[in-house]
Amino acid sequence: MKIRGILVLVVVAGVAAALFPSAAYAGSLTTDNPLGPYKSASGGGEFSVVAFSEVISKPADDMLHGLNPDVLFQTFCIERNENVGAGKTYYTELSEEAKKGGYAGGSPDPLDLRTSYLFYHFWKADTTVLHDYDFTGGAALRALDAAQLQNAIWFIEGEINTLNLTTQGGEYFTKADNAVNSGAWDWHHGVKVINMWTDSTKTTFIQDWLVVVPLPGSALMGFGLLFGLGAMHLIRRKRQVL
Repeated sequence: MKIRGILVLVVVAGVAAALFPSAAYAGSLTTDNPLGPYKSASGGGEFSVVAFSEVISKPADDMLHGLNPDVLFQTFCIERNENVGAGKTYYTELSEEAKKGGYAGGSPDPLDLRTSYLFYHFWKADTTVLHDYDFTGGAALRALDAAQLQNAIWFIEGEINTLNLTTQGGEYFTKADNAVNSGAWDWHHGVKVINMWTDSTKTTFIQDWLVVVPLPGSALMGFGLLFGLGAMHLIRRKRQVL
């Protein structure tokens, strides 16, 4: 095989690996140091991520407001009894389930649609859903809003047993519950769980965070690119033979 053909195959294989990683694949994530200016006093999010090996959907500008330029996105945790460190790198994979049950839930524990509803609208900085969430205000006010959203997520995922429905977090929960029960929100819309380990062999689990990734149509476009590269190479070879 000529060198040009080898190069085409290498490029195709590399793009395919990025689009369709194997089950043994281990990505990585690095946390900010400190974990972020909007981290809630309850020990939950918002958390700041400064490096991530996966392709993500573009966050809203307001979600990144007031953060240092190195921050890629903000996130929340699913489990209340699992902690991460500041300025640490963890090994990751993407799924739609928590790998450990935290205070409640099985292992694995499927991502609740109500959680993905809230996080998707956080990613979009959508204050029509996250009413009164102060994305562009001071750090202290945003941290209070983050605590309310984190409590709603923890309540949905069974990590806390009670949630006052008259609070801001209770309002978020009610909106998510209504959206799911009405059928308006019946799939995750690109929201994924980042399963995190301290080691590449995935023996020591650390936490589950949330992220939004491009929808499957993007992967199909990538597959079309692969097909096109391969077809162009075959046509060129045929012309050379003729």
